[in-house]
Amino acid sequence: MPVRRPLVSSARTIARPARRGAVLAPILAPILVAILAAATPSAAFAQSDRVIVGAPQPRAVTPKATAKPSTAPAPTPELSLEQRTRAVERVFLERAAISEADRRCNLFGEGERIALRSGLSQVRNELLRADYTRVRIDAAEAEARAHAASLPCTHALIVDTSKMVRDAYKAFAGSVYMEYAGVNGHWAASRSIHDRWAVFTADPATGARLGLLRGPDESVLRLAAALPAETSAQPTSARLLMRDPAALEDPWLGPLFARSPTLTAPPRSASHVAWAGEFRTDTGPGREVWRLMLFSDETVARLAALDPREAVVLEISTSSRADGPSETRILFEAGDFAAASDFVAIPAPTYPANAASD
Repeated sequence: MPVRRPLVSSARTIARPARRGAVLAPILAPILVAILAAATPSAAFAQSDRVIVGAPQPRAVTPKATAKPSTAPAPTPELSLEQRTRAVERVFLERAAISEADRRCNLFGEGERIALRSGLSQVRNELLRADYTRVRIDAAEAEARAHAASLPCTHALIVDTSKMVRDAYKAFAGSVYMEYAGVNGHWAASRSIHDRWAVFTADPATGARLGLLRGPDESVLRLAAALPAETSAQPTSARLLMRDPAALEDPWLGPLFARSPTLTAPPRSASHVAWAGEFRTDTGPGREVWRLMLFSDETVARLAALDPREAVVLEISTSSRADGPSETRILFEAGDFAAASDFVAIPAPTYPANAASD
């Protein structure tokens, strides 16, 4: 029996099995019918409502005594913060374990694999929002994967679970739209080729957007920022600033002793600057006009690698004869951009040629 080692710097620990191989008994369980990116992983996770980041929950009002006792059924007890956090931990371990089994045994097709990757990224971000350290999360994931790797590909747990995942994916594959909520915003993701924006987040104050834009070839997505033409001048330059891991390894969430839940721009000295290489004017389906600023594919990868709590800064320079040069600075939350990007990359479902006549 291996020694149980505490995870790094936290009073809460991710539950771990006592012996190698035992992890897959609870992990590769019927709950895995819901481990795909958009599926609800468990009842506890479904009821989290951002509680794992410490948001206060509304208190139930105690009714006044009445002449007759109430015949209404007793309400379902709310899960505690610890219970809800444990549910997120469990989902993370489940997704890591089955992903490792797929890596070794080639269990799934492209769509199932992308959905699992999206779901793993999403729940990892939930743990980061709950202030789990990357070291702690990585250690737990490594152990879950090691346990999963200890079973042969023909083991009944792997065979049965992979079938459940494939069956669940058949229902999930038809999902077209998802929203990924963060602390300071959300990412909307659409797999419909009729939606110009595949993935985007918006700034309520300015109407600005940041995300992946579909081109004439719907399969090609470009990272773009956009401003409503009605309320903005034509940009002369635009740049995205985000933390550069080569200069600052840890996520930038503000000064060490002055962190707050609001977005904080990374220091310029530790930022990577990505310049827009192309400017366009685009008309949306509602005849709204956008001023587009397009960025490189390398910037997409950098954005996807950020901690979900970090800020991405859009700086726009404009110039007009009347007002002269001006600068606009907008902060977006990195959030679940990676998970949303994977969601829209899931291939469209295919149907038998005679499906329409059945």
